[in-house]
Amino acid sequence: VGGGSMSDHETIASALKIAYRMTHEDFARMARGESDSSRPKTRQRLQMAMDKSRASSDKEGRGYSSLSHPSYAEDNSLAAVRNRMIQQRLAMGPRVWDDGSTALTCLVTNNRVFVANAGDSRAVGSIGGKTIALSQDHKPNLPQERARVQAAGGTVTSLMGCHRVMGMLAMSRALGDVMIEQYLSQEPDVLEQQLGDKDFIVMASDGLWDVLSNQEAVSMVMTDATKNGWNPDMLSATCSKLCTEAFRRGSMDNITVVIVMGVSPDRANLPDSGSHKKLSGRGLGRGPGQAVGNGYGQTGHVSANANGQLEQIPSANPRPGGMGGAAGGGGGGGGG
Repeated sequence: VGGGSMSDHETIASALKIAYRMTHEDFARMARGESDSSRPKTRQRLQMAMDKSRASSDKEGRGYSSLSHPSYAEDNSLAAVRNRMIQQRLAMGPRVWDDGSTALTCLVTNNRVFVANAGDSRAVGSIGGKTIALSQDHKPNLPQERARVQAAGGTVTSLMGCHRVMGMLAMSRALGDVMIEQYLSQEPDVLEQQLGDKDFIVMASDGLWDVLSNQEAVSMVMTDATKNGWNPDMLSATCSKLCTEAFRRGSMDNITVVIVMGVSPDRANLPDSGSHKKLSGRGLGRGPGQAVGNGYGQTGHVSANANGQLEQIPSANPRPGGMGGAAGGGGGGGGG
């Protein structure tokens, strides 16, 4: 865990945890067919946490623009995404009642990164030349996770070697999955890490980590960067290469990959736009989807079908200095 005062870490961690809770509440309202009602207490808690973090940063002279920028205010970006998501899900009706997702978030501010995780997506960093896991997979067979599920009245069973909550979900923390939400936790673990100018982080859903080791993923990025240099084409191609390699090795789940970089002189002028890569289709995993990238890197997403069709979807990434995320398969009915 990197530098920064404990109080500063706690305020940022608190804001991330509140945002996760708000997203889960949205899933629950969708399942009940309710509209987005006002939640002044939750909104107030998030705003207070962000204001406290800004005040602490300003007092210490750090001025974290990525936290104070209006696009990160709850009543702007979070509300816009939430409202759009609710409108889409309500239009779908009861067939989305068992929807859910893991959530892996990476918030970069200056030379620090905060990694928040709920579920079995994973962040792996190349920090100072060493491969380091920056998140823990929340699997039901972990002693502390099993104990919490059982304390809530749930069960953890092993089906063909895969431990599942209530015989359904292969993770113990997730957003959504309201059919069994009383046995799950939406609380993310939050880790703070210094991010050097030559460091990078690979964020991916379990569709990648099921078939590639942490070291293999990091080595693929390092090999491509050494050969081709840090540039948008390299990042985009490496994300696609990781996705395709996992698919080639027989991954049967959705695959989302995000690369987050530290900022050094040779990386500072990378443009903010890029493209998403997606193998799309239905029949495996949770169906087609799309990952959101950031100015520090590129993303790739795989939702594989039997034909292995590869699509390229142009898009503009948000500006640097912000957030990246990987959402994998949560999902009821045994998904994930």
